[in-house]
Amino acid sequence: MEDSSPRDAGAARWKAAYFSLFAGQSFSKLGTDVVQFALIWHITITTGSGTALALATLAGLLPQILLGPLGGVVADRTNRKLVMAAADGLIALLTLGLAFSFFSGAGALWQIYLIMALRSAAGAFQHPAATAVIPQLVPSKHLARVAGLAQSVNGGIGIVAPILGALCVAALPLGGIMLIDVATAIPAIAIVLALPIPRIETPAVDAEGTRGADVTSGTEGTAKRRGGSFLAGIAEGVAYVKTVKGLGQLVGLALLLNFILTPVGALMPLFVKDHFARGAVALSFAEAFFGGGMIAGGLLLAVWGGFRNRMVTSILGIVLIGVPVAVSGFLPPAAFPVFLGAFGVTAAGMSLANGPIAAIMQSRVERGMLGRVSSLVNTGATAAMPLALLVCGPLSDLVGVAPLYAGAGIVSLAVALVSFLSPGLRELGEPLG
Repeated sequence: MEDSSPRDAGAARWKAAYFSLFAGQSFSKLGTDVVQFALIWHITITTGSGTALALATLAGLLPQILLGPLGGVVADRTNRKLVMAAADGLIALLTLGLAFSFFSGAGALWQIYLIMALRSAAGAFQHPAATAVIPQLVPSKHLARVAGLAQSVNGGIGIVAPILGALCVAALPLGGIMLIDVATAIPAIAIVLALPIPRIETPAVDAEGTRGADVTSGTEGTAKRRGGSFLAGIAEGVAYVKTVKGLGQLVGLALLLNFILTPVGALMPLFVKDHFARGAVALSFAEAFFGGGMIAGGLLLAVWGGFRNRMVTSILGIVLIGVPVAVSGFLPPAAFPVFLGAFGVTAAGMSLANGPIAAIMQSRVERGMLGRVSSLVNTGATAAMPLALLVCGPLSDLVGVAPLYAGAGIVSLAVALVSFLSPGLRELGEPLG
C-alpha cells in the first residue's frame, strides 16, 4: 500500500487540531449554557421580577461591551491559547465559588449578578482569542464550511441546553448544577493547552490607518509588538479596518443587521402570547424550530460551502431572514403553524448569513489583527442589542409586535439589496488567490 501524500497528511493535521479544539469548546459551551439556564430560572422563580431578569441580562452584556476591544488587543499581543485557557479557567473558578456559596446556603442574588458579570468579562478576552485562532488552524478555503458547522452545532446546543437545564433543575441542587460548568471546562482547557498554535505576523498600523512592515511574533502566537498602550492597540484595530477595502462596510452591515433583528428574537415570546394567543408550550415549539433551522442552515453551509463569492452567500442568508420575518408580521392569529415554519427559515438564513461573514473576516484580516477586528465587531453588535431593545420595546407597546416584525423584514431585504449592489462588499467576498 502506498504512503499517504503530504497533502493528505497536512489535511489530517489541521482537521485533527481544529476538530479537537471545536469539540472541547462546544462541550464547554454546552455546560455554560446549562448553567446559564439554571441561573436565569432561579432568578425567575425566586424574584418573579422582570427588572431582576433585565439586570441579569445587563450583567452579561455590559462587560462584553466595555472590555471587548481590550480583549481583542490582548488576543493579538499575547499567547492566544494561554488567553483562552486562562479565561476558561477563571470562568470555571468563579462558577466553582458560586457553587460553594449555594452549597453553604449563603447564595444571594447579588452574588449571581457579580459572577455573571465576571464570567462575561472573562469571555470578552476568550472570544477574540478563540476567533483569531481558527484561521491559524484551518485553510482559508474551508473557513466557510467550518463556520457553517459551528452555526449548526450552536443551534443544536440551543435546543439541548434548555432541556438538560430543565432536567438538572428538577434533579440537582443549584450548587450541583454549577459544577457541570466546571466539569465541561476542564477538557476544553486541556485541549487548548495541548494544541501547537502556529506563530503569527502582526502588522504595524499607524493612527491614520497606514500599514507598515509586519512585526514577527514569537512562538506559540506571542505577538512581540512595538510599545504602545492598550488604547493605542484598540486604535490600531479601528485604523486597520480602513485599510481593507469593503471591511468597514462589512462591519457596518453586521452591526446594522444586529440592531434590526435583535427585537425579532427578544420580542418573540410576546408575539406568541399576544398576537397568536398561545402559551408556554407554543413558545417552546418556536424555540425548537429556531434551533432546528440553525442546524439545517449550518449543515447546508458546511456541506455546500456556499457560492464562490462568500458575500453572495451571506446576502442570500439575509434574504432568507427578511422574507419570513416580513411575512410573519402580516400573519393572522390563526396562522401560528406558518409562523413556526417561517421562524425556522429565519434561523437557517442566520446561519447562512453569519458563517460567510465570519469566514470573510478570518481570511481577509491579517492574523495579527484578527483579535482586535473581531472584538470590535462583537462589541458593536453586543452594544446594538440593548440599544435596539431600548427603541423597539416601547415602540412595541404602542403599535404591537406584528408591525415591528413586518418592518424589520422589509428593512432587512433593503439591506440585502444595497449590499448586493456594493462593489466593495462583493470584492471583499471574492476568494483570495
